[in-house]
Amino acid sequence: MSSTRHVLSSVVVLFALLTVSPLASAQVPLQFVAVTPCRVVDTRWPVGPLGGPEIQGQTSRDFALPNGVCSIPPTAAAYSLNVTVVPHPTLGYLTVWPTGQPRPVLSTLNSPNGRVKANAAIVPAGDNEAISVFATDTTDVVLDIDGYFVPATSATLAFFPLTPCRVADTRWPNGPLGGPTLSGGQVRFFPVLSSSCNIPNSAQGYSLNFTAVPRPTLGYLTVWPTGQSRPTVSTLNATTGVVTANAAIVPSGTSGAISVYVTDNTDLIIDVDGYFAPSDSGQNPLSLYTLPPCRVLDTRHSTGTFSGMLPVTVLASPCSVPSAEAYVLNATVIPFGGHPVGYLSLWPDAEGQPVVSTLNAVDGAVTSNMAIVPTLNGSIDAYVQNPADLVLDIFSYFAPIGSLNITTTSLPSGTLNYQYSVSLGASGGVPPYTWSVTSGNLPPGLNLVGVPPNWVISGTPTTVGTYPFTLQVADSQSPPATASAPLSITVNATLTQLTVLTTSLPTGTQNTGYNAMLAADGGVTPYTWSVTAGSLPIGLHLDANSGAITGTPSGAGISNFTVQVTDFQLATASAPLSITIAPAVALSITTTSLPSGTAGLAYSASVTAVGGVYPYTWSVTSGTLPDGLHLNPSTGAIKIGRAHV
Repeated sequence: MSSTRHVLSSVVVLFALLTVSPLASAQVPLQFVAVTPCRVVDTRWPVGPLGGPEIQGQTSRDFALPNGVCSIPPTAAAYSLNVTVVPHPTLGYLTVWPTGQPRPVLSTLNSPNGRVKANAAIVPAGDNEAISVFATDTTDVVLDIDGYFVPATSATLAFFPLTPCRVADTRWPNGPLGGPTLSGGQVRFFPVLSSSCNIPNSAQGYSLNFTAVPRPTLGYLTVWPTGQSRPTVSTLNATTGVVTANAAIVPSGTSGAISVYVTDNTDLIIDVDGYFAPSDSGQNPLSLYTLPPCRVLDTRHSTGTFSGMLPVTVLASPCSVPSAEAYVLNATVIPFGGHPVGYLSLWPDAEGQPVVSTLNAVDGAVTSNMAIVPTLNGSIDAYVQNPADLVLDIFSYFAPIGSLNITTTSLPSGTLNYQYSVSLGASGGVPPYTWSVTSGNLPPGLNLVGVPPNWVISGTPTTVGTYPFTLQVADSQSPPATASAPLSITVNATLTQLTVLTTSLPTGTQNTGYNAMLAADGGVTPYTWSVTAGSLPIGLHLDANSGAITGTPSGAGISNFTVQVTDFQLATASAPLSITIAPAVALSITTTSLPSGTAGLAYSASVTAVGGVYPYTWSVTSGTLPDGLHLNPSTGAIKIGRAHV
């Protein structure tokens, strides 16, 4: 295969995103603030908090990045970094994580052959705004920063994904975004906005993947916003001459251009898969949410070594990933028998396989790279050219900030001089929420109380009557979003029969967050809810105290079940209900024709589909296959045997 084939355009941005920040544990959406690329740590500098000495093997060091020269504020919740190692002489692996948290069992990068290597990393800030770095073997470490993430405000930049697109390739004919090959010691600028990738003028930063094809070796490559002085940072190194890729978030410069400097002659490919811009500048802005590190897939313990295409259902994995529009993954390929794999591609399920690569392993070595992979339905697809095992770990995801809504649609009646306690429900926005009564009054004896995230109307009503009022919920954005709902509580003189009021539930969509509240009336609150027959859709669960049905459905179809409510005096009432979940992408067969066969020769072809819910089952519903051939109902393969006339 030619080198051009090996250096395929990237479908995803390659990042390392490590462990969970305190903010992330509350699912706070984070957005980006760009800075001029700046070197914040270099252990080759004189001894100091952000300088030497080198990190000794089996030890770690903490680095408080706001204490450096790069003007990073102490309010930063996560840092966008480029991590470079200079091993002495080799490095098993290096791990970066928030200071104060347990060191996760994962690696940011590996260099067992002693190569100077770099990898992008988004690392949450830990204690004292510091990050920790552990190395298995003695190494120097260089940290360059190109931005940071803070809780979303009107001044931060949201992420807007793009269909992966090649911005520039110096192997193309000569032109502003084409040839010639970059010359060592020279600077060249690339007018990103003039590409065919539909990047809007509102973009203030680009999510790019740079692939260098050295001629024959490359000391380092630096990227920065055009119009600014070249910073003392590096984006990637390829000192051994191997084709090398790395990602970078690059602020836009003059007229939206970026500048590139190389120490030695090299060809360069620049791919884009998203940009950062104000939230109000486009549709569907996304924010970053971190997760506890979790292994989504390890084919060594599941499907086994494979080649070709493999669907991966991230949403249905044990990792409890909520609805997302892109996953932050670490992909590791283990070539079978040490033989070359060629390349790995990851892309959104329900789309055709793009001619792209996530990583290359042409030397047969175990190879890892970080990847942000878009998703439509909670699944992604993986392709390896030659047999290999695949490990996928997830660290974070991108998702929109949903509209703030009050999910409590009615409140049960109370009874004079009997206790009353009902939880309130809301969805969307940025938790935690704050509730208030903005008009009208609660019944005498009842109060709105709570410590986020739990808010209830509770007390003992003292006056019979019906009391209308308006509830408002405010989220934690700055400024906060709000939502209001008119509600009422009727206080009866005597107890009434316990009844489930909910007669139907809203439909949902696969890989989209679901939130609905069950309602009951009568009896004595608080209520306890349960499912006594049937089951909720996979991915949804019922909160026994509030009656909220929440989660992210991973499948599709109709789920029938029975709910039961039990009041404080152990009276019960039941109701049959159902929830319909629609697939995120409609099922369709993508194969439009099959190759002809020759009598007496083996035949092999496959029919393919996208959308729906895995696994698929195939069948022939009319006509017949030629004698000697059959359709595999699990894979869609048509083969085995010899075709007859």
